[in-house]
Amino acid sequence: MSEKFNTNAEEMTERYLGAVNSFIEKAKKDVNIIAVIIAGSLANDVVWEKSDIDATAIVRDQKLSIGSFTLDEDGVILNMEVTERSAFVRMLERGGWSSSFLSKAKVMYTTDDSITKMLEQSKIIGERDAQRSAMSSACNVVYYIEKCEKWLYIKKDYTYCRYYIIKMAEALASLEIWMNKEAPGREVLQRAQVLNPELVERFYYYPMSRDLTRDELEELINEADDYLTKHLDYISEPIINFLSDGEVKTLHMFERQFRWHGHDLVHMLDWFVTKGLVERLSEPIKLTPKSRPNFEEIAFVSPKHVKF
Repeated sequence: MSEKFNTNAEEMTERYLGAVNSFIEKAKKDVNIIAVIIAGSLANDVVWEKSDIDATAIVRDQKLSIGSFTLDEDGVILNMEVTERSAFVRMLERGGWSSSFLSKAKVMYTTDDSITKMLEQSKIIGERDAQRSAMSSACNVVYYIEKCEKWLYIKKDYTYCRYYIIKMAEALASLEIWMNKEAPGREVLQRAQVLNPELVERFYYYPMSRDLTRDELEELINEADDYLTKHLDYISEPIINFLSDGEVKTLHMFERQFRWHGHDLVHMLDWFVTKGLVERLSEPIKLTPKSRPNFEEIAFVSPKHVKF
């Protein structure tokens, strides 16, 4: 019986690396291209016939009109991002999602050795970056908890509640990985299973295995809340530090500080309110510079600084 796909991993890897090398030979003739980096399956996993290659071409600083291309190299698809060197450096400094994406990336060609050095340094995750990224994952967990509660208690759709619990498993897995000072990759559940097999079993394999009753769903929701509460000190520290000056901070101030959307942050901040970590207030704002302050923006303050 013939195989539907080529399952020879070594042969497929050789073919895909050949496509990258073909691109690099052309890139060497362009003085603007100073580095080629690959990520994704070719860098750290297994490629197969339907794989594509995630790659980045770092170029000398200039104004770019187009930032990405889908290229053909010997019949292989190259998803090629084109990034100025200065923009690439800023991306590494920001961390967060870029740390996850580039955590297993490889420099395949460069005329600038500092690119390789910076990329390798970015893979070393510091406490501050790990905490902020863990807080971002915790924010996603809170979002999914609220979705589960809506579908369980309001819409009474147990199947859809179970669907959101399964989606929440990835957010919990990401949180677990960040707390171990690692950057989550694509196979986030597989890595979390090594670090905390009980967590993945409970929130992924268990709800995937069968339909769950109302009580079983409610128990999982409560366990997710308990998991966050167990790690409350760690995931809340960036927020507590931000509020330590005693000033009332509006959501747009949180947005500037953490570079997240306020509509994402507010759910986690409200969850912190239920744990007694922060107090929710409001501050008068103007919607435009010429407006009067007729509207109230959601704001938060440390409880120890609330004035009654």
